[in-house]
Amino acid sequence: SAFVELGIEGAYYVDFNLNPSDVELYETRRISDQAALAQYHNNMGVYWILSERYDLAFLHLRRAIRLSGKETWFWTNLGVLYSRVEDDRRAEAAWLHALELGSDHSAESNLARYYRRIGNDELADLFQERVQRFRRQNPYYRYELAEKAYYAGDYETSIDELNAAIRINKSEEGFYRLLGLVYVKTGQKEEARAAFANAEALAGSNAAQRIYSEKQKILRENHVTPRPE
Repeated sequence: SAFVELGIEGAYYVDFNLNPSDVELYETRRISDQAALAQYHNNMGVYWILSERYDLAFLHLRRAIRLSGKETWFWTNLGVLYSRVEDDRRAEAAWLHALELGSDHSAESNLARYYRRIGNDELADLFQERVQRFRRQNPYYRYELAEKAYYAGDYETSIDELNAAIRINKSEEGFYRLLGLVYVKTGQKEEARAAFANAEALAGSNAAQRIYSEKQKILRENHVTPRPE
């Protein structure tokens, strides 16, 4: 998404999300034009990797790194590119450099697979354990599992994963939002109301608070099921 200032004509918020009603429910922050341009080139690099145009992918990722060379995932994606063209030495170097810059479980996961493939099981086990430890302790990974389970109709697993995420981080609005939606699906309306109330208390905008309040009102009045947003 982008916030575009148009001088005397004002400013516009442009979002390419397929669910524009979600915009008010998530925290946003401004970044510099240079950082935004770097992310654009990184995203285009990934696009061209998936399209198997590795020459274009390299040009975009190189540009992203020149604009903002301390972003770990730029280097991780560069490693993926090198791996796709079977340049293992440069792929390994890019992933290791990403880890020098900071924590990046994607780089660790790629290194685990790489070392396993070349028969270095000791290093493969080391990086795989780091990935597993990160996943167990990361509430957002648990949320991701919960979201996948929700869309697959596995509501029991979704509730379990969301409760695990909330035990780790009790102040994340989105966890309670999805929990409320899951409870709606399972017919647990009181639990859904409580989840939406928690989400409302943590909401960062008046618009989001109104949405959660409306969901609670619908549940109290026992009318139609709140529409997932």
